[in-house]
Amino acid sequence: MLDAICDDYENVDQVILRHVSELSANCGLKIDRAEVVSALAWLIEDGLAKAYLLSCREPHVTELPGMPPLDVPEEYFKTYFYCTKRGMDRSPAIGRQRMALRRRRQTATQLES
Repeated sequence: MLDAICDDYENVDQVILRHVSELSANCGLKIDRAEVVSALAWLIEDGLAKAYLLSCREPHVTELPGMPPLDVPEEYFKTYFYCTKRGMDRSPAIGRQRMALRRRRQTATQLES
């Protein structure tokens, strides 16, 4: 779930549900929207993610206090989610990216020596 929201603000109905569904299908699981919303609520409660309203008008980004109600799919996508720094530190995707960067730096340092 964190992988879906670690590189940009993402909406449940535009990106997150599809991302999680594809990953879970690879494991033979079926995840529904309610489970995704519940998982996002847990991430927010645990300080790993935050909810935001995005707009083309000022202010463009407004942080929401806690988890907003998302009982039905949004017709006009306005509620988005993004990892906190704590969430980034726990994201497997971010961890893999950091490891790859570290390896590249080590290789470059060894080549310079």
